[in-house]
Amino acid sequence: MSRKLNHITLIVNDKEKSAKFYELALGLSRTCRITEQICPYGGVWYDLDEDIQLHIWQRDYSVVKSEQHFALVVDDFNVLIKKIVEYGGRVEETKLLPGCKYRAYVYDPEGNRIELMELESSGSS
Repeated sequence: MSRKLNHITLIVNDKEKSAKFYELALGLSRTCRITEQICPYGGVWYDLDEDIQLHIWQRDYSVVKSEQHFALVVDDFNVLIKKIVEYGGRVEETKLLPGCKYRAYVYDPEGNRIELMELESSGSS
Protein backbone atom coordinates (compact mmCIF):
# COMPACT_ATOMS: atom_id res chain seq x y z
CA MET A 1 0.00 0.00 0.00
CA SER A 2 1.14 3.49 -0.79
CA ARG A 3 0.48 6.49 1.47
CA LYS A 4 1.51 10.05 0.77
CA LEU A 5 0.58 13.35 2.39
CA ASN A 6 -1.48 15.54 0.03
CA HIS A 7 -2.45 18.61 2.06
CA ILE A 8 -2.73 20.22 5.48
CA THR A 9 -5.79 22.32 6.36
CA LEU A 10 -5.84 25.14 8.91
CA ILE A 11 -9.09 26.72 10.08
CA VAL A 12 -9.14 30.51 10.46
CA ASN A 13 -11.69 33.23 11.14
CA ASP A 14 -10.19 35.74 8.68
CA LYS A 15 -8.73 34.17 5.54
CA GLU A 16 -7.34 37.42 4.12
CA LYS A 17 -5.49 38.30 7.36
CA SER A 18 -4.10 34.76 7.45
CA ALA A 19 -3.25 34.83 3.74
CA LYS A 20 -1.25 38.03 4.28
CA PHE A 21 0.73 36.28 7.05
CA TYR A 22 1.46 33.14 5.02
CA GLU A 23 2.39 35.13 1.91
CA LEU A 24 4.45 37.91 3.52
CA ALA A 25 5.96 36.13 6.54
CA LEU A 26 6.53 32.66 5.05
CA GLY A 27 6.81 33.65 1.39
CA LEU A 28 4.14 31.25 0.09
CA SER A 29 2.34 31.85 -3.21
CA ARG A 30 -1.33 31.13 -3.80
CA THR A 31 -2.30 28.30 -6.10
CA CYS A 32 -5.57 27.36 -7.79
CA ARG A 33 -8.27 26.14 -5.40
CA ILE A 34 -9.79 23.33 -7.45
CA THR A 35 -12.82 22.99 -5.14
CA GLU A 36 -13.86 26.64 -5.53
CA GLN A 37 -16.93 25.80 -7.65
CA ILE A 38 -18.17 22.94 -5.47
CA CYS A 39 -17.15 23.83 -1.92
CA PRO A 40 -19.01 26.56 0.00
CA TYR A 41 -16.10 27.30 2.35
CA GLY A 42 -13.95 30.31 1.56
CA GLY A 43 -10.32 29.43 1.41
CA VAL A 44 -6.84 29.97 0.06
CA TRP A 45 -4.48 27.23 -1.12
CA TYR A 46 -0.68 27.18 -1.29
CA ASP A 47 1.82 24.70 -2.76
CA LEU A 48 4.42 23.79 -0.12
CA ASP A 49 6.25 21.65 -2.67
CA GLU A 50 5.31 19.69 -5.79
CA ASP A 51 3.21 17.22 -3.78
CA ILE A 52 1.92 18.91 -0.62
CA GLN A 53 -0.45 21.85 -0.25
CA LEU A 54 -1.48 24.07 2.65
CA HIS A 55 -5.21 24.89 2.68
CA ILE A 56 -6.51 27.84 4.70
CA TRP A 57 -10.26 27.55 5.32
CA GLN A 58 -12.37 30.33 6.72
CA ARG A 59 -15.08 29.48 9.25
CA ASP A 60 -17.33 31.85 11.18
CA TYR A 61 -16.85 30.14 14.52
CA SER A 62 -14.08 29.78 17.03
CA VAL A 63 -11.82 26.74 16.76
CA VAL A 64 -9.90 25.55 19.81
CA LYS A 65 -6.18 25.54 19.03
CA SER A 66 -3.95 22.80 20.37
CA GLU A 67 -0.39 21.56 20.13
CA GLN A 68 -1.22 19.98 16.78
CA HIS A 69 1.12 21.34 14.13
CA PHE A 70 3.03 20.69 10.97
CA ALA A 71 6.75 21.22 10.48
CA LEU A 72 8.63 23.04 7.74
CA VAL A 73 12.32 22.61 7.01
CA VAL A 74 13.65 25.98 5.87
CA ASP A 75 17.00 27.39 4.80
CA ASP A 76 16.44 30.97 6.02
CA PHE A 77 15.32 30.46 9.63
CA ASN A 78 16.44 33.80 11.10
CA VAL A 79 14.93 35.81 8.24
CA LEU A 80 11.61 33.97 8.63
CA ILE A 81 11.53 34.48 12.40
CA LYS A 82 11.83 38.25 11.92
CA LYS A 83 9.07 38.25 9.28
CA ILE A 84 6.78 36.10 11.43
CA VAL A 85 6.97 38.60 14.27
CA GLU A 86 6.64 41.55 11.86
CA TYR A 87 3.40 40.14 10.42
CA GLY A 88 1.70 39.34 13.72
CA GLY A 89 3.00 35.88 14.53
CA ARG A 90 4.52 34.64 17.77
CA VAL A 91 7.72 32.64 18.32
CA GLU A 92 8.28 30.02 21.03
CA GLU A 93 11.82 28.71 21.45
CA THR A 94 12.26 24.99 21.91
CA LYS A 95 15.06 22.45 22.25
CA LEU A 96 17.15 21.51 19.24
CA LEU A 97 16.84 18.06 17.73
CA PRO A 98 19.87 16.14 16.48
CA GLY A 99 20.87 17.59 13.11
CA CYS A 100 19.05 20.90 13.66
CA LYS A 101 20.88 24.19 13.51
CA TYR A 102 17.77 26.17 14.58
CA ARG A 103 14.30 25.15 15.72
CA ALA A 104 11.22 26.96 17.06
CA TYR A 105 7.47 26.74 17.26
CA VAL A 106 5.78 29.71 15.63
CA TYR A 107 2.13 30.69 15.68
CA ASP A 108 0.22 32.50 12.98
CA PRO A 109 -2.01 35.43 14.04
CA GLU A 110 -4.91 33.02 14.65
CA GLY A 111 -2.88 30.70 16.89
CA ASN A 112 -2.13 27.85 14.46
CA ARG A 113 1.15 26.21 15.44
CA ILE A 114 3.97 25.56 12.95
CA GLU A 115 7.35 24.01 13.73
CA LEU A 116 10.25 25.60 11.85
CA MET A 117 13.61 23.85 11.54
CA GLU A 118 16.82 24.67 9.77
CA LEU A 119 19.04 21.63 9.44
CA GLU A 120 22.81 21.67 9.96
CA SER A 121 23.37 21.09 6.24
CA SER A 122 21.04 23.96 5.16
CA GLY A 123 22.18 27.38 3.96
CA SER A 124 23.31 29.93 6.51
CA SER A 125 21.05 32.58 8.03
